[in-house]
Amino acid sequence: MPRKLLLFAALAVIGSMLVLWLATRGDNKTSESAASPSTDSTYVADNTSRDRTRPALAGDPTQPTQPGSTESPGIKNPTSSDPTRPTAGTVENVPRGTNADSVSEPPTEYTLPDGRKVRDFRAPQNRKPLEVPPSVHAPGGRKIQPQLTGLYTDQILKHMRECGAAVPKDVMGPKPRLEGQIVIAIKGAEGSVTGAVFKLTDISSESIAETARQCVEQKALTVKVPATGEADLDSYSINLSFAFP
Repeated sequence: MPRKLLLFAALAVIGSMLVLWLATRGDNKTSESAASPSTDSTYVADNTSRDRTRPALAGDPTQPTQPGSTESPGIKNPTSSDPTRPTAGTVENVPRGTNADSVSEPPTEYTLPDGRKVRDFRAPQNRKPLEVPPSVHAPGGRKIQPQLTGLYTDQILKHMRECGAAVPKDVMGPKPRLEGQIVIAIKGAEGSVTGAVFKLTDISSESIAETARQCVEQKALTVKVPATGEADLDSYSINLSFAFP
């Protein structure tokens, strides 16, 4: 082989190795600068200016007070020190029977249609028996189906209209109403009314209103409705309110 070709081949190999060395040297410098943070004055100044103080928790006496804070360590509720904020009242124990001597008159006692006893301790001039007792059912207690309540309501409405037919129009005001309560019982899948109390309002004649009221109460006691699917029940109150008649 001619010497010139050998010389050119050797130069080509040397040149390739030189280019490869320069290329790898540049990659090493780039990786080193990425791995090592800059130590120039800008980076150092930014790094030293950071506040690495652990944040203080409100009410923790072991934590330092934050700069610029006016709160004192160990105060769990700094807002409670504000004199303009309302504070809770103080509850004190009162011995049982403390106010017994202040009751000058014995209570008025009476029984509601559903059998509940009432003792009225109000001042005598303010005592007035409940005309319509409240319908109270304990949370989670026995409930009846709405359909059964509707059957009772339909029957009471029917009897109310029968009794109202005897009331003259001229004694009724613009909005006469019948309000009251029935007490029901269920036995053998049949419901019945065991107690009833009503009152009539906006009737100018007391005697006519009383006659109509008694008529509705007496007829209510005859109501019997099917109670399919209902378990036996001794007493359950239902409050009613109708436009009369």
